[in-house]
Amino acid sequence: MKRLFFLFVVMLCILVGSSSFAAWNETTVRKGQPELLKSVIEKASTTKNAVVVFDLDSTLLDARLRSLRIYHEYGSQFNIPELFNVERRNVAGWNFRDHFLSSGMKKDLALKLDEEIKTFWKPRFFSNEYVANYDIPLPGALDYVNTIYKTGANIVYITGRNDDLKTGTIATLKHFGFPINVARTTLIMKPAKLVQKTEGYTHEKQSQIDEDYKITATKKAKAIGNVIAVFDNEPTHINLYSDQFQGATVVFVDTDTSPLKTKPYSTLPVINGWLMK
Repeated sequence: MKRLFFLFVVMLCILVGSSSFAAWNETTVRKGQPELLKSVIEKASTTKNAVVVFDLDSTLLDARLRSLRIYHEYGSQFNIPELFNVERRNVAGWNFRDHFLSSGMKKDLALKLDEEIKTFWKPRFFSNEYVANYDIPLPGALDYVNTIYKTGANIVYITGRNDDLKTGTIATLKHFGFPINVARTTLIMKPAKLVQKTEGYTHEKQSQIDEDYKITATKKAKAIGNVIAVFDNEPTHINLYSDQFQGATVVFVDTDTSPLKTKPYSTLPVINGWLMK
């Protein structure tokens, strides 16, 4: 009897694992999060020429509505009502198929759309129009960045977005009230030529090229002042920042990550958003 029960548990685990999808970790107040965020504010207030570095996508901004809008447009244009069942909570990770399947779509249609929608999605998702109109701040992000800025610290945004999206990115930040294009603010974006170079590469190869870009970006941040804190949602990036910014508070923002197996260093502090109460 015990053997049968054991086999049942094993099979259940296999079935659950095979049907699981990437999940976006919604904003919560993680244990120790308020104290950590407040400590960075305090450090920014007391450090001469302090610099605080923020990533954008899935760190300060939620870009899921961009994809959601594109899915709904495609469904409307090509008469696919099932796409209207996809909600923001289904858009986690970068796998179209998983977005569709987690919304309850039948597997054959999800697989078909996974291939068909790519050429429709890409030029829209990576456009200034969609960036400016559909990206929104994560809860608490705007207040936190402005609180840091008011201490007199420098704000540096380091993003993997290519510089072709600069217009839309600045428009988004300005629209919601983030400090940008004013004194003590810097936006560092990936050169568009570098993005074009990685097209068709594996996630691992793209990650290595992205890492090289991030190292260049860290040098720019260091040249601005004393980097006291860094926030990013990608394990590969946050680990690199931990290596590059010795003495800084390097924080993993646990929201959504790319499909790599890298884990953040176990010694790094973790937050689930920007709320402090």
